[in-house]
This record gives sequence, structure tokens and C-alpha cells, in this order.
Amino acid sequence: SSSWIAAATDDPRQQADLLTKTAAIHEEEFHDAPAAIEAFEQILQVQPDSETAIRSLERLYRDQKRWPELIEVYRRHLDVAGGDREVSVFLLLATGAIFADMLGDRDQAIDAYRRILDFDPAHQEALQRLAGLFEQAEEWDATVGMLQQLRAVIEDKTQRVALGYRIGQLQLQQIQDAAKAEDWFYQVLEEDPLHLPSIEALRDMAYGREDWRGAVLLLKRQEEATRDLTEKAKTLLAIGNIYQQRENDPLAASTYFERCVELDPENVEAASPLVEMYLQERRWERAEPLLELLVRRLGKSRHTDGIHLIHYQAGLVSENLFKDEKALRHYRNAYELDATHLPTLEGLGRLLYKREDWDRAFKIYQTIL
Repeated sequence: SSSWIAAATDDPRQQADLLTKTAAIHEEEFHDAPAAIEAFEQILQVQPDSETAIRSLERLYRDQKRWPELIEVYRRHLDVAGGDREVSVFLLLATGAIFADMLGDRDQAIDAYRRILDFDPAHQEALQRLAGLFEQAEEWDATVGMLQQLRAVIEDKTQRVALGYRIGQLQLQQIQDAAKAEDWFYQVLEEDPLHLPSIEALRDMAYGREDWRGAVLLLKRQEEATRDLTEKAKTLLAIGNIYQQRENDPLAASTYFERCVELDPENVEAASPLVEMYLQERRWERAEPLLELLVRRLGKSRHTDGIHLIHYQAGLVSENLFKDEKALRHYRNAYELDATHLPTLEGLGRLLYKREDWDRAFKIYQTIL
């Protein structure tokens, strides 16, 4: 009991001094935190603005994980601080963290962080924490509002770009406002013209509304922003497919398919349409290596649809390049896979006749007839 202190003196300052010494003994000599806490609390009864007692109680309550009592001491400290900006912001940050992380009281945490903005509207940590709390609560408009405030006070370009993209994603996926999302992604590109995630998001939106010219422009931007050669090749393939399938522009399509194959010589998806284009234009030399790729990559499986046609095309190209042995081999492979394909029978017949293999040529022509 500390009744002896009251009996010893009625001077509040002397009482506080004696209680401070008593608390120190309890804490340091006897390691009795509850008794030390009681002494510091009694100091506040006689000297309510004792910063020593307040700070000591904050430390002890924090060590003892007595969160509600710590919150109350922080509130007392705020009153004592008298509006001091630095001290108030520190205490409100600590208060918000306890409510959010220790007590699970989101509303009280939000209130604490909002009060920080009264002292400093540009306080980045408070804005970040508020955005996080609103996001946890799935209050998307409020989340976006905090992120917009945060982005407005951040000078670092990388952080501004990341925040702008995040706002765009929230507008698109959670608020489902495609127009605002698109606006945010384009704002990001104003700061970083090669920001790949924003380009990809805009590209997907263009695909969704079948804006093929817009998609091509974004894919070209994506190709420029991509460093990985395989990914570049995929992007060039996508551009070629749009020109071929949506814009009916085979010349532009062939340009992008060719660029794709230059970067990824094993790209079957680009090689296949190029072969068709080269055959139509009778560009046998250009078609030959691509057909060799298709035969190598697809010809191993005898169950893949269209393999007989690839062998036929390889035979036709080889025949026109006067590579008769190679042509004959491909025609025979095509014949084994589909003995009813008329162009294969005709090609095989021509070469057998040319080789004066009369018996086999006669059988092929009989099949045709």
C-alpha cells in the first residue's frame, strides 16, 4: 500500500517523486511489474500530466501485452501532448496498430489512422494502413480513395506506377468499372510507357470488346516492352493471328509470323500459316525449312490430324525444287497416312512415271481412275 506516502507529505510533486522511486524498486529489484504499474497509476492520480509515469506505463503495458490498458494510456498521453503534431502522430500510429493487429478492431483502427490525417493529410503510412484496412473489409471505393490520396503524395515513379496499376485492377476486378480502369492503366503508361502489366490489362480489355486494331497497337507495345525472346515471339504470333483472322491482311500477317519464326525457329504455330502463304505464292525455298520443322515436330505422331497433308506439301515443295528423292519419300509417307488423297496420288504418280517405275506408276494411276 502507498498510504504511507500520503501521510508523509501532501505535496503532489513529492508524492509523485516517492511513488516513482517505489515503482523503480518494484520493477528493478523485485521484478514485480503489477506493483510497479500500480505505483505509476497512483502517480497519475496526484499528477495527471506526469510524462514519466505515462511513458513508464506505456512500456510496462506493452511488455505485459495489456492492450486495452495501453490504449487508455495512449489516450491520456494524447491529451497531455496538447496537439503536438509529431507526438500525436506517433501515438495514433501505435494506437491504430494495436487496434488492427492485437485487438482486431478494424473500425477503431480506421478512426485512429484518420485522425493522423487531420495532423498530416499526406502521411504515407497512415494512408497505406487505411487502404489495407478498407481492402480487408472489401470496401473497394474507400480503398481506391485512399490509394489515390497516397499516389498523389508519392514522388517515387516506381511506387506511383505500381499504385496506379493497383487502382486500375481494383476498378476493373472489384468495382467493375472498365472505363475508369482503362483510364488508370493509360495514366500509368503516361509515366511508364513500357509498363507490361498495364499494357497486358489494356490488351485483354481490347480483346474483350473485339477492338482488334486497338489490340494490335497494344500488342506492338507489349512486344517492345518484353525482354524475353520466347514471350516476344508469342506476342508477334498474336499480332499475326489478328491480321490474318480478324483484319484480313495476309501481307501484314506474314510479316509478323516471319518475325516470330526469326526469334523462335521452332514455333509451329507461326510456321503453319506461313507455309500456306508461301505455297500460294509458290515461294518453294521459303516453305521448305518450315515444312521440315513441321515434319520434325508433328510428323512423329501418326495420329495428329493433317500430318498426311504436311507430308504432301513437303513432297510438292521438294518436287518443285527438283529434289525428287526427298519428294518421293514425303509423297509415300503421305500415301501411307491417307491413300485416298488425290493430290498425293497425282504427285506420287508423276514422280514414279518420271523414274520410269512403270508398274508402281500404273497402280497409282489405276487408283486415281
